[in-house]
Amino acid sequence: MKKYFIGAAALLAFTACSNDETVDLNQDGNVISFAVTANNPSRAITSEVFNNAALPESFTVCAAHGTKTYFENETFTGAAGVYKSEHTHYWPSTGDVTFLAFRNNLSGTFHWEPNAPSTITDFTIPANASAQKDFIYAFTKKPKTPTGQTTLNFRHGLAQVVFKAKVTNPNLFVEIEGVSVCNAKNTGTFTFPFTGVTDDNHQDATEGAFDFTAGTQGTWSAQSGKVNYTLAFTSVGIKNTETKNLTAHDAARETDANTLLLLPQKTDKWDLTAPKPADQDGAYFLVKCKIRNVAAPNASDDKGGVTADDTYLWGTSTLAKDAAVPAAFNWEQGKKYVITFVFGDGNGGYNPNPGGSNPEPVLVPISFNVTVDDFAKVADQEVEMK
Repeated sequence: MKKYFIGAAALLAFTACSNDETVDLNQDGNVISFAVTANNPSRAITSEVFNNAALPESFTVCAAHGTKTYFENETFTGAAGVYKSEHTHYWPSTGDVTFLAFRNNLSGTFHWEPNAPSTITDFTIPANASAQKDFIYAFTKKPKTPTGQTTLNFRHGLAQVVFKAKVTNPNLFVEIEGVSVCNAKNTGTFTFPFTGVTDDNHQDATEGAFDFTAGTQGTWSAQSGKVNYTLAFTSVGIKNTETKNLTAHDAARETDANTLLLLPQKTDKWDLTAPKPADQDGAYFLVKCKIRNVAAPNASDDKGGVTADDTYLWGTSTLAKDAAVPAAFNWEQGKKYVITFVFGDGNGGYNPNPGGSNPEPVLVPISFNVTVDDFAKVADQEVEMK
């Protein structure tokens, strides 16, 4: 991944009244401009998920000098990491300038505070995945530089969720054509950082847990709502020993498509004592699938040996059905969660609309409780030895 720190000359033209002569004066050290980096490696085929290799083309900036507003809600636009505003702003002669920048506050209402943490209230994630956008933000305090240009590093305010599936049972062939995240919170209040800055650029070169320094991220509060987010896609067939992407994302995590950008949140999972998950607040996934028994497994076959004569255990040849999987969400901002559904020796999830009062497993493994008849004794028979 690349970082861009490219200087640019800003020219201010003055017209002399006496002789109509135009003189260009180089004001590099006075004009405020930005070089930009973006944390985290999640990037979509759309232009609304960003990282160091896919920078935003514009963003909104507010600035404070001391405890007073210096400028507010100014759009900065650029390319190759160099950004300028339509209305030129100059560095003050002394003192740091505090900059707050963001892009994609969606339907939320932004409240700028020059001398306190700023907020976005009623931030709401669209139910339609195609309308979801990467909310990014930056907060820093900078002195005037020799060129006038300073660096903004953006954090991701949302969590990204993608999906895989794998089969570990040779007697199963699974086809999946949709995934839903159910009973997720979709609205909250975001408070921008104020005691720390977002300058540290995290490139996530390795997998694993990562925690930003305290105070260098914003915070979410008052998360609420109960929404289902659904992704539909072309059917993906999975045989034994295979793991396949359901929402496209490559190993480098640079080209994510059809993924979810969701509110950071912590939830409880669907309580299995409630027969229908939609009737209560616990979270769960729905996996829209067809599951077939494989009578004669064949590892070398593209479909694991399944044939048209093999029995459908869930769904039919023309209809995929939802299987519900209880799940507790603990999603943090700026992190990517790869959810893998494993079809193996379990029960395959539950029927989300059971006919009775108890949850109904999708798959019921065959097992036996064995008894053996006692030999029935008949009357003794005597045989003479002649």
